[in-house]
Amino acid sequence: MKPKLLIITPIIPYPLDEGGKVSQFYFLEYLQYYLDIHMIFLINSYLENSYADKLSEMLSDVTIHKIKNYETSEDQARIHPISKTLFLKRIYWKFMDLFLKK
Repeated sequence: MKPKLLIITPIIPYPLDEGGKVSQFYFLEYLQYYLDIHMIFLINSYLENSYADKLSEMLSDVTIHKIKNYETSEDQARIHPISKTLFLKRIYWKFMDLFLKK
């Protein structure tokens, strides 16, 4: 059984158009063979949802959990960054049971 790693991030490391995304992607690509990785994203648009789907295809051993924050494909997020941080903290505690189970 591989050790577990939970990553909660507001940044989806796809598309690979910025240095931070590129380094995070290749780091995950390497670690997926040694760790049971679960990533949680707050999805704010239809475009971000498609990026998360593509990332899931590229990192087949990483489990991606998408929390959608929009109602239709045209809607954009209307969450203040501080609220987003608090939201992600709440999600973190909900997913802790994944890592406390043996």
